[in-house]
Amino acid sequence: MECWNHELYENSWYDLVNYDNNKVIELLKKNLLNCGMEFFKHSESETGIVDYIMSLNSYYYLTPTLFDICKMYDKREKANELLKWFRNFQKNPEKKFSEDILDSVTERENELKNWLQHRV
Repeated sequence: MECWNHELYENSWYDLVNYDNNKVIELLKKNLLNCGMEFFKHSESETGIVDYIMSLNSYYYLTPTLFDICKMYDKREKANELLKWFRNFQKNPEKKFSEDILDSVTERENELKNWLQHRV
């Protein structure tokens, strides 16, 4: 999240050996209260977090997890919209995509095809 304070944050983790643990905890607490709560308030509806992430037009690597949320709530149309959003995002030549993410999204696309064929 852009509003997240990255002080004391190195290489995707907080180094509790090199930094005062109380300082790390206080920083995390401030981040959660000042930044994280905005994120969590979007989880009040079934697909609110999906809409929120898509509106940010980033965090594409969350697509498989967001798809799983759609599936959990039986939101086929939202899942389809999410996968189209990802593929559109993928067209950006400046973005790099790991094979794991691409494979996971392809797997979800196949799930969606099967899911849509078995509508109740």
